[in-house]
Amino acid sequence: MILPEPMKKLVILLILLYSSLSTFSQYSYYKEASIVKKDSSRLSGYIEKMSESSLNPVLKFKKNIEDHEPTIIAVTDVNRVVFHADSSIFENVNYIWRKDSVKITEERLAKKMIEGYASLYKLQLKPEEISIIFEQNNTFVYVVKIDTNYYTLYQKERLEVTSYPGGGRYYPERTGYKLIKDYQGVLYYILKDNKDLSEQVKYLKFSDNQIIPLINKLNSYHSEVKSATVKVKKEKPWISHGPVVSGMCVFKEKQYIAPGVNIGYQIKLIYPQLSEKVSTDLGVFFDRYQLNYGERLNYDFIRIYIGGMYQFNNNVVSPFIGAGLSLHSYLKYIPEPMMSGTIGLNLFKQISASVTLEGIPSFTTNKLNVAPPTHLLFNLGYLFGKK
Repeated sequence: MILPEPMKKLVILLILLYSSLSTFSQYSYYKEASIVKKDSSRLSGYIEKMSESSLNPVLKFKKNIEDHEPTIIAVTDVNRVVFHADSSIFENVNYIWRKDSVKITEERLAKKMIEGYASLYKLQLKPEEISIIFEQNNTFVYVVKIDTNYYTLYQKERLEVTSYPGGGRYYPERTGYKLIKDYQGVLYYILKDNKDLSEQVKYLKFSDNQIIPLINKLNSYHSEVKSATVKVKKEKPWISHGPVVSGMCVFKEKQYIAPGVNIGYQIKLIYPQLSEKVSTDLGVFFDRYQLNYGERLNYDFIRIYIGGMYQFNNNVVSPFIGAGLSLHSYLKYIPEPMMSGTIGLNLFKQISASVTLEGIPSFTTNKLNVAPPTHLLFNLGYLFGKK
């Protein structure tokens, strides 16, 4: 698809504007939660949760979602946090790790998975603490609490230099990565009085579906302590929706040839368990543009759009980009598919202003096409539903 010169300048200008906005914007989403502090006081409001690791070492708390500045609460002052949407519980635990053989203990908020004689927690590490080479499960550790003692279960990859004997000589040294399963040694110690459980450790993988059953089995041997697996609900998809009106410019062979209008309704589906930044967008619109070749001719079509959107933050000014496919179903002609790209801003979490460029790919353009190859839409929309 070849863009006319004026459109090239417009697209470049929009990209520069968008880049400057996205550079200075940080994703920020506050979730409804309750806090129990160590002094037994309670707070209800909203906590910023970009990821589980972002809950450490401080919480950003707002009593009301409309508050401009959050209150900073140190994790060392917090006993428990409960997020209302999925019922997930995060409790203060001692995270024990080593640096250059020096034992370090830090207080962190970790997700509670099992409560009982042995309570199990899952702690998401900070990005700067993660060193992944091959094993994706190295992004977190498990913490086991028995009585007042804390045990950290972790694995890591280590670079090792090895040499191999062959006959009476050695082959050249080889460098490779070895997976160090330190969690096995810790579990052998915890399960030393339960031979049937300790025998399972050798082949135990570092994953929820293997660690959780083992700890549950251990708790079943201690019926004097009430045990339960913490159930976390999946957050339901969020739906935002609203009307959209647009002014349209139609181009053909690099020349502006016609104005047009677009009016319709859009629906956005957000799946918070995957990512709050990404949405699936659906839309149905009525479009009309007018050509003047001696007489004025109106071209009417139903425009059906499906695509995705990436939103960089959830602030008052929130830049986003989108891409997808649209089908122009003319009332008098055969339907025509088009590629679509959008760049824009959400303002005050309700008003959407954007520019959409749609076009027929050059490899599909032929004499049978009714639509001019390029449509430029200036959109203004309003969003209802969860923001």
